[in-house]
Amino acid sequence: MIEHVPQHSDLETLASALHRSEQFFQFVAEDGWDAILLVDSRGGIIYANKEAARLFGRPVAELVGQPFGHPLPGKNGQEIQILCRNGDLRVARMRVGRVNIADRTVQLTLLRDVTELARMRQDLSCLSRRDNLTGLLNRRGFTALAQHQLRLARRLRLRPLLLSADVDRLRLVNQCFGQAEGDRLLSDAATVLADTFHEADLLGRIGGDEFVALATEQPPLPRREHVNRLHDAFCAFNRAGERPYTLSLTIGAARFDPDAPAELDELIGSADQALYQARQESPKT
Repeated sequence: MIEHVPQHSDLETLASALHRSEQFFQFVAEDGWDAILLVDSRGGIIYANKEAARLFGRPVAELVGQPFGHPLPGKNGQEIQILCRNGDLRVARMRVGRVNIADRTVQLTLLRDVTELARMRQDLSCLSRRDNLTGLLNRRGFTALAQHQLRLARRLRLRPLLLSADVDRLRLVNQCFGQAEGDRLLSDAATVLADTFHEADLLGRIGGDEFVALATEQPPLPRREHVNRLHDAFCAFNRAGERPYTLSLTIGAARFDPDAPAELDELIGSADQALYQARQESPKT
């Protein structure tokens, strides 16, 4: 068997190919868009490129030798959160694979910065749960969060109060002063409600003039105390304003009972029935 001896031209070709591969590595690893880490079997970082340094907010020299801090092997395409030195929280989409380098098997981890995309998704999610006019939760947002609160109340045996409120005379304001003034009336009502309830309470606008609140304070306040507090807040608003109308609400309430837990729709229905009764007893003109 005749052994092939590389000729000079062959060596030049191999040397050229190796040089090109180094250039390729330089382009992909050092000048590419992805953060690249090599992680050993103990989870320590043994290589990091410049994009990784930018993503983590730390110099390469600080990253090498530090633990990666995320489970490996991870799931391709999963998103992880990275806390930078300056306190910024970034989001990266991770891809992983195993490679052999110098007779060692290491984890190749590619991280693409998707922080802005994640923020956009969060903003869109918030927008889909918020009422455009008032900034309060819309029906979808209130339903999702209130159902969670009621499950928690059932487990912890809490008794939150659900209040249903209609803005009085909205149709009359629209007819006499126009739609813009009617929108202003609704925005004012939302502002007074937000200023009156606690930050932990849930507030939503679930219809044209329909507002709803889930009060979760502990110990629970009596229904009458909530109604009186709202009445005082709206009276104070009317005294301070120069509107050609007064801002007021008709309110109904229903208490969640962990011993006989009602679904959210049932609780809202009971509060609406109490509101209807209150309107019958004190009709607004």
